[in-house]
Amino acid sequence: MPWKKVQLHQPDVVILDISMPGMNGIEAIARMKQLTPDVGILMLTMHEAEEYLQQAMQAGASGYVLKKAADSELLEAVRAVARKEIFLHPAMASMLIQSIFQPETREESKKTINLTGRETEVLKLVALGHTNKEISEKLAVSIKTVETHKAR
Repeated sequence: MPWKKVQLHQPDVVILDISMPGMNGIEAIARMKQLTPDVGILMLTMHEAEEYLQQAMQAGASGYVLKKAADSELLEAVRAVARKEIFLHPAMASMLIQSIFQPETREESKKTINLTGRETEVLKLVALGHTNKEISEKLAVSIKTVETHKAR
Protein backbone atom coordinates (compact mmCIF):
# COMPACT_ATOMS: atom_id res chain seq x y z
CA MET A 1 0.00 0.00 0.00
CA PRO A 2 1.34 3.49 -0.83
CA TRP A 3 0.94 4.85 2.70
CA LYS A 4 3.27 2.16 4.05
CA LYS A 5 6.02 3.30 1.68
CA VAL A 6 5.40 6.91 2.71
CA GLN A 7 5.67 5.96 6.35
CA LEU A 8 8.89 4.01 5.69
CA HIS A 9 10.66 6.59 3.47
CA GLN A 10 9.23 9.82 4.93
CA PRO A 11 9.28 11.87 1.67
CA ASP A 12 8.63 15.61 1.69
CA VAL A 13 6.08 15.35 -1.13
CA VAL A 14 3.91 12.53 -2.46
CA ILE A 15 2.21 12.78 -5.85
CA LEU A 16 -1.09 10.92 -6.12
CA ASP A 17 -3.90 10.58 -8.60
CA ILE A 18 -7.55 10.32 -7.64
CA SER A 19 -7.94 7.27 -9.87
CA MET A 20 -5.66 4.55 -8.52
CA PRO A 21 -5.97 0.78 -8.46
CA GLY A 22 -7.30 -0.69 -5.24
CA MET A 23 -7.96 2.54 -3.36
CA ASN A 24 -8.81 5.98 -4.66
CA GLY A 25 -6.45 8.87 -4.06
CA ILE A 26 -8.80 10.62 -1.62
CA GLU A 27 -8.80 7.58 0.68
CA ALA A 28 -5.02 7.29 0.32
CA ILE A 29 -4.55 10.94 1.36
CA ALA A 30 -6.51 10.40 4.55
CA ARG A 31 -4.55 7.26 5.41
CA MET A 32 -1.17 8.92 4.69
CA LYS A 33 -2.05 11.98 6.75
CA GLN A 34 -2.98 9.75 9.69
CA LEU A 35 0.37 7.98 9.59
CA THR A 36 2.64 10.83 8.44
CA PRO A 37 0.88 14.15 9.06
CA ASP A 38 3.81 16.27 7.84
CA VAL A 39 3.95 14.80 4.34
CA GLY A 40 2.89 17.16 1.58
CA ILE A 41 0.47 15.57 -0.85
CA LEU A 42 0.05 16.80 -4.40
CA MET A 43 -2.83 15.53 -6.50
CA LEU A 44 -1.96 15.14 -10.18
CA THR A 45 -5.18 14.25 -11.91
CA MET A 46 -7.39 14.65 -14.94
CA HIS A 47 -10.43 15.37 -12.75
CA GLU A 48 -11.54 19.00 -13.06
CA ALA A 49 -14.74 18.67 -11.05
CA GLU A 50 -15.02 20.87 -7.99
CA GLU A 51 -16.15 18.01 -5.76
CA TYR A 52 -12.87 16.15 -6.36
CA LEU A 53 -10.88 19.26 -5.51
CA GLN A 54 -12.88 19.81 -2.32
CA GLN A 55 -12.58 16.17 -1.27
CA ALA A 56 -8.82 16.15 -1.89
CA MET A 57 -8.22 19.36 0.03
CA GLN A 58 -10.48 18.30 2.89
CA ALA A 59 -8.64 14.97 3.11
CA GLY A 60 -5.34 16.83 3.48
CA ALA A 61 -3.90 17.43 0.02
CA SER A 62 -1.64 20.47 -0.30
CA GLY A 63 -1.88 20.83 -4.04
CA TYR A 64 -4.01 20.01 -7.05
CA VAL A 65 -2.58 19.99 -10.58
CA LEU A 66 -4.40 18.92 -13.70
CA LYS A 67 -2.54 16.45 -15.90
CA LYS A 68 -3.16 18.63 -18.93
CA ALA A 69 -1.05 21.35 -17.25
CA ALA A 70 1.60 19.11 -15.70
CA ASP A 71 4.26 20.08 -18.23
CA SER A 72 4.11 23.72 -17.11
CA GLU A 73 3.05 23.45 -13.45
CA LEU A 74 4.27 20.22 -11.91
CA LEU A 75 7.73 21.36 -10.82
CA GLU A 76 6.37 24.62 -9.37
CA ALA A 77 3.63 22.67 -7.57
CA VAL A 78 6.08 20.18 -6.04
CA ARG A 79 8.29 23.02 -4.82
CA ALA A 80 5.33 24.87 -3.30
CA VAL A 81 4.05 21.77 -1.51
CA ALA A 82 7.59 21.03 -0.24
CA ARG A 83 7.60 24.56 1.24
CA LYS A 84 4.33 23.69 3.03
CA GLU A 85 2.32 25.98 0.75
CA ILE A 86 -0.90 25.28 -1.08
CA PHE A 87 -0.76 24.99 -4.87
CA LEU A 88 -3.86 24.91 -7.03
CA HIS A 89 -4.13 24.85 -10.80
CA PRO A 90 -5.41 28.38 -11.61
CA ALA A 91 -8.71 27.14 -13.04
CA MET A 92 -9.31 25.08 -9.91
CA ALA A 93 -8.43 28.02 -7.64
CA SER A 94 -10.84 30.20 -9.58
CA MET A 95 -13.58 27.59 -9.28
CA LEU A 96 -13.01 27.28 -5.54
CA ILE A 97 -12.96 31.03 -4.98
CA GLN A 98 -16.12 31.45 -7.05
CA SER A 99 -17.92 28.80 -5.02
CA ILE A 100 -16.97 30.61 -1.81
CA PHE A 101 -17.63 34.19 -2.82
CA GLN A 102 -20.52 33.65 -5.23
CA PRO A 103 -22.43 30.81 -3.55
CA GLU A 104 -25.77 31.88 -4.97
CA THR A 105 -24.52 30.71 -8.37
CA ARG A 106 -23.30 27.42 -6.91
CA GLU A 107 -25.89 26.10 -4.47
CA GLU A 108 -24.02 22.86 -3.80
CA SER A 109 -21.03 24.78 -2.44
CA LYS A 110 -23.13 25.87 0.55
CA LYS A 111 -23.30 22.27 1.64
CA THR A 112 -19.61 21.39 1.29
CA ILE A 113 -17.57 24.48 2.23
CA ASN A 114 -17.92 25.95 5.69
CA LEU A 115 -15.02 28.34 6.26
CA THR A 116 -14.63 30.90 9.00
CA GLY A 117 -14.05 34.51 8.03
CA ARG A 118 -10.33 34.16 8.78
CA GLU A 119 -10.04 30.92 6.78
CA THR A 120 -11.70 32.70 3.88
CA GLU A 121 -9.19 35.56 4.14
CA VAL A 122 -6.30 33.09 4.16
CA LEU A 123 -7.73 31.16 1.21
CA LYS A 124 -8.13 34.36 -0.78
CA LEU A 125 -4.50 35.34 -0.12
CA VAL A 126 -3.28 31.83 -1.02
CA ALA A 127 -5.22 32.02 -4.28
CA LEU A 128 -3.53 35.34 -4.99
CA GLY A 129 -0.14 33.64 -4.63
CA HIS A 130 0.99 34.93 -1.23
CA THR A 131 3.38 32.84 0.87
CA ASN A 132 2.63 31.79 4.43
CA LYS A 133 5.03 34.44 5.69
CA GLU A 134 3.37 37.17 3.64
CA ILE A 135 -0.07 36.08 4.82
CA SER A 136 1.04 36.01 8.46
CA GLU A 137 2.40 39.54 8.11
CA LYS A 138 -0.73 40.85 6.33
CA LEU A 139 -3.07 39.34 8.92
CA ALA A 140 -0.78 39.90 11.95
CA VAL A 141 -0.82 36.23 12.96
CA SER A 142 1.88 33.59 13.27
CA ILE A 143 2.93 31.40 10.36
CA LYS A 144 1.68 28.40 12.34
CA THR A 145 -1.77 30.04 12.56
CA VAL A 146 -1.76 30.54 8.79
CA GLU A 147 -0.83 26.88 8.30
CA THR A 148 -3.65 25.83 10.61
CA HIS A 149 -6.19 27.91 8.68
CA LYS A 150 -4.92 26.44 5.40
CA ALA A 151 -5.16 22.91 6.76
CA ARG A 152 -8.80 23.48 7.73
